Amino acid sequence: MRVTYIDHSGFSVELEHFVLLFDYYQGTLPDFPRGKQLVVFASHKHPDHFNPQIFSLTDIYPDAVYLLSREIRIPARGKERGEVHYLGRRAMYDYTYGGHRISVVTLRSTDIGTAFLVRADGKVLYHGGDLNWWAWKGTAKSTQENMAARYRGEIRYLEEQAPQRRHVDVAFVPLDPRLEESCFWGMDYFLSHMDADYVFPMHLWNRYEVIQEYKAREESRAWRDKIMEITGPGQEFCLP
Repeated sequence: MRVTYIDHSGFSVELEHFVLLFDYYQGTLPDFPRGKQLVVFASHKHPDHFNPQIFSLTDIYPDAVYLLSREIRIPARGKERGEVHYLGRRAMYDYTYGGHRISVVTLRSTDIGTAFLVRADGKVLYHGGDLNWWAWKGTAKSTQENMAARYRGEIRYLEEQAPQRRHVDVAFVPLDPRLEESCFWGMDYFLSHMDADYVFPMHLWNRYEVIQEYKAREESRAWRDKIMEITGPGQEFCLP
């Protein structure tokens, strides 16, 4: 399995029969193998997660498939190319391409759109999109409590959907430094409830040092070795 960090929340994952591309909006894409099925995910319509230019990938990969959060439909109208599916929230989807199956479960974001739990080629992957514990400084206590409840509720739902004792092979989870002291809450909660082999922080706004700050905390001691250290766009990780 080869994971490539593209930029911000954009990653590609090359599996045995599939290449998965998550939340691309800018950056240089790897040269994906032509013999594998390209599946493009977009969690929501924010411009740092969705760029209609993804549809031009059909120029190179004519069989590309797009799995997009439902609310993207309006800004994408008239630009769709390839096989496009619009996905609702807390829904399950199964597809077969070239005799190989991919299964997707969606979650409700605490912002807009969806997060994805994907099973393909014997691997289980989670991409959070903008599903995060968005505890913005200065917001009302009631708003903070509502956010906490919503985030915890979605992680509980994820626990129910993940096979084999809440296990995922790879997780892409927001770690947004703009949240200041509450930046780590969402990651902490996720990792205290999910068993992930490899965790890629995302939504970093080029503040890659926040990964080291997170790993240096005593609270992260139990899982710090699972946190992958991203240093810049184009970085590749070869995983079992």
